[in-house]
Amino acid sequence: MAQFMPVSVHYVMRPISPPTASKAAFTKSWGKTVTLVKHIPGLDYNVFNKKLVDAALKKGNVKAQFSLAYLYFNGQGVNINYQEAVRYLRMASNMGLPQAQYRLSLCYYYGCGVDKNESDAVHYAQLAANKGDGDALTFLAWCYLYGIVVHENHNEAANLYAKAADKGNSNAQTALGLMYERGDGIPKNESKSIEFFEKAAKNGNGQAMYKLAQKYREGNGVPRNLEKAFYLYRESADNGFDDAFWWVGFFYTGIGDIPTNNELSYKYFLKSAETGNPDGMVQVANCLEVGKGVRKDRNEALRYYNLAASKNYAPAMVSLGERYMSGDGVQQDYKIGFKLFHDAALQGPPFGIFAYFRLAICYENGYGTSRDLEKAKYWYKKAAELGDLFPEAPKRLQLLESKN
Repeated sequence: MAQFMPVSVHYVMRPISPPTASKAAFTKSWGKTVTLVKHIPGLDYNVFNKKLVDAALKKGNVKAQFSLAYLYFNGQGVNINYQEAVRYLRMASNMGLPQAQYRLSLCYYYGCGVDKNESDAVHYAQLAANKGDGDALTFLAWCYLYGIVVHENHNEAANLYAKAADKGNSNAQTALGLMYERGDGIPKNESKSIEFFEKAAKNGNGQAMYKLAQKYREGNGVPRNLEKAFYLYRESADNGFDDAFWWVGFFYTGIGDIPTNNELSYKYFLKSAETGNPDGMVQVANCLEVGKGVRKDRNEALRYYNLAASKNYAPAMVSLGERYMSGDGVQQDYKIGFKLFHDAALQGPPFGIFAYFRLAICYENGYGTSRDLEKAKYWYKKAAELGDLFPEAPKRLQLLESKN
């Protein structure tokens, strides 16, 4: 089975994400307990009980209101009830608590415990941002970046991200780094980009770690350092940034001075595959195919090739096509093999190129399609243009042309 040059699908420019990517993540995003409000001596704000409810409802204690919202959101000492959580958030918001206003804005944005309403989401985010809340400033910046309710304004987005970044918000620091990197809303500035990625990475931001790893791997704006790139990819993965899993697995194949560790390589490729990355699926399949870092299981390898091919990922389509052409682990079927090669080749660079030579062979010999020497020459020529990747292509092309 052909082994393909590992190339991550994550070269695609990733959009700047909102501060919280899902309702599930939002319920766990409360962070530190509010301390800048009046505290009632002897009251445990982390335990659901009548005293806490009385403090919130009868005494109007904003910290108790916010704490109850947290407990209801997370089912801590009480059944999860998003509607009740929103009720207490609204009380705390009306008392002017920016942390509550920000979270209420997210409730409206995601439709969590309340009907989804982007206008209300922006309204409450603005209230919290006016009080200097870093999370709210970051969310509001994202709204300006993508024109959510407000008019799209990348310059204003950059200004808001800068304010949030000054408050140590790692999401804002990362977003600002991306904007400096792209020259989006602010002048392009590679050194500024790296500066903000470094700040965010120190604050534990996995995406910033990933961006720095890319720069050290490529020598882009910093001296090329594969060991440092590997460390940053691993830190990024440990902080849950999905894109990093593939690269950690790749480095464990023995890149640079990183010792080869097939078991860990397979482990991280599997993590990548589980996020839906077809590149990770292909690497898992390759490992299973030969028993590299995992027990050999060609049927399971076939399953992963099929999963990746179902996502129109060309390297998987080529590997699967070869199986159908040879009848290796599947019932031989030239038509299916040809279609996989054909559809992969039409994708072109960077991944479809692996199908050029195989498709030319199909046309030359009539495997799974009508014999067509002109099309065979066309695809042999495209394969030959790739240099040493397909050394047989120029010879076959020359042979066909000599027959005319």
